[in-house]
Parts: sequence; C-alpha cells; structure tokens
Amino acid sequence: LLRESVSAQPDDADAWYRLGKFLLKYGSPDEALEQLEKARKLAPQKVYVVHKIAQAFLAKNDASRALEIYTSIPEHRRTGYILRGMATCFLRQGKTMEGARYLSAAIQKEPGRFYHHRDLGLALAELEDRDQAIEELKKAKQLYRKEKGEDHSKITSKLEELRDMPRGERIVLDTPSSSRAGVSCGIVTKYDRERGFGFIRNGGDGKEVFFHISKVKNRVEPKPGDRVRFVKVAGRKGPQASDVQIAEANQ
Repeated sequence: LLRESVSAQPDDADAWYRLGKFLLKYGSPDEALEQLEKARKLAPQKVYVVHKIAQAFLAKNDASRALEIYTSIPEHRRTGYILRGMATCFLRQGKTMEGARYLSAAIQKEPGRFYHHRDLGLALAELEDRDQAIEELKKAKQLYRKEKGEDHSKITSKLEELRDMPRGERIVLDTPSSSRAGVSCGIVTKYDRERGFGFIRNGGDGKEVFFHISKVKNRVEPKPGDRVRFVKVAGRKGPQASDVQIAEANQ
C-alpha cells in the first residue's frame, strides 16, 4: 500500500518518508535510505526526514555517518529527539560523557520523556556517578508509571543494582560543545584539478555548494565521493564552502 502511495503521489515527500520509515522498522535500512533520500530531495527542510536517515545509518552500525547527518541540522532546529539521536551516536562510539551531555540537553528540551532520563541514568551509571544516576532513573520510573500505569521492570532492576555500587564523583553535565556550530557535512560531487574548484553536496539540505582548493585544509585535493566538513559562507555569486576539511576516513 505504501508503494502504491508513492506511485500515486511521486512528489509527496511524506509518502516517501512513510515508506522509508516502514522499511527501516522492518529491517531493510539500505532500501529505506533510498526512499528517505527521495523524501529529503523533495523536502530538504523537514528535520524528521533527516533524523530518519541518520537512524538508518545507525541501523547499519555506522554511527560516524549518522552523526555527520545529525550535525548537518542547525542547532536551533535540534529538538529533543534529534539530541537523543546524537547522544546515541556518541554512546555507540564509546564516548559516554559526550552522550550524557546530549541526553541532558534532550531533557532540557523534553523534560517529560521517561526514556531521556532512563538513558541518561544508564550513562551516568557507566561513568560511575551513582547518586546522579539514581536520581535520573527515579525520574524515569516516575514518568513511566505516570504514562503507563505500571513500573518499568528494567529501570527498577537497575535502581536495585546501583544501591550496592560505590559512590563516585558527581559529574557536571555542561551544555554540549558548540565548537561544531555552523559546521556542515557533505560529499564532494565534482572537483576540477586544473582549475582548482569543485562542488560539495550539503548533507543537510542536499544543495550543492561551491568551494576552491584555497579553502581546503592543507590544500589536500579532494576526490568525488569524499566526505567533508565545511563552513558555509556568503560569496559574491552565492553560498560557498570555507574551512573545508576532508574526513579522516577518506585519507
């Protein structure tokens, strides 16, 4: 039925999104990505489409690529579920502290979601901050009971486990680093070696941005298909990429 829907409405981004979401839910992340990219091409401004693309990469165990996709979303548009998705990327990479920071930021956006508090409590337990972990898990338990009318067995079990854990140092969860603010991620689509310029497809909105080799770190010549990070700036003829850095995985 969903395939019939996109056939009947090929210009409806949400139709492609629903098909991609369904395929992802039922274990076909590669095919889901194809459909979700069609949705993003039709409606690059829809954050929930970008989120689902990142989730597809997480389903493929590619947390680095998923984080690149999430990072392409401007900070002012990062809702609670986007921040939680970014936290999941860091946690998958073993960066528990950074994951905890993003979960804390998600709670600031959506304080009533039990799963934000649960995941933060588990992260804090891994960081050996027993007291704060217990506080977050208790909040998660209360919110879950209020929403479902019963206790969450795994949260209850974890709380019992933490009571026997030695008290560790209390962690201060700062706001996630904004050092990446304004930084976009994308893929080089074209590079003219003789003329020293090319184009990058922005991972956030799918639009192509001009760049010159003089703006590439260490003047390392990129190749089509290389993943890069860059800062989009205003040029005389439109947006341009500055501070271009080729991802380490490509080098």
